[in-house]
Amino acid sequence: MAQIGLKETLSLLAAGYKKKDIEALAAIDEQTEQVVETETTAPETLAITKEDEDKMNELLAQIKEKEEQLEKLTQAKEAAEAKVTKLQQDNIHKDSSPAVAESKKEQQDSLLNLVRGFM
Repeated sequence: MAQIGLKETLSLLAAGYKKKDIEALAAIDEQTEQVVETETTAPETLAITKEDEDKMNELLAQIKEKEEQLEKLTQAKEAAEAKVTKLQQDNIHKDSSPAVAESKKEQQDSLLNLVRGFM
C-alpha cells in the first residue's frame, strides 16, 4: 500500500476525503513518481561497414543527380519567365505602334459615321 505523509493525510481528511480515497490518491502518486530505469544497449562506437559506405555513396550520387536536375529546371524556369517578359514587352510595343494607332483611328471613325447615320 502506498505511503503518504502525516501532514498530507490530515489535510486531506480535513478537506473531507475518506481514507480509501486518500489511499487511492497515494497509489496514483506512487505510480507517477516511479523512475523508469533504462538500459543503454548502444555500443560506444559505431563501425561503418563496407555495405553502409556503399549505400551512403549511392545516396550521395542520387542527391547530386537530383541537385543537377533541380538546377536545370530552375534555369529552364528562369528562361521561360524571361521569354514571357520579353513577349509581354513586345506586345506593349506593338500596341503602341503607328499602324495600330491608325487602325484604331479608322475604327473610331467608322463607328462615328455609323452613329451619325442613325441620327
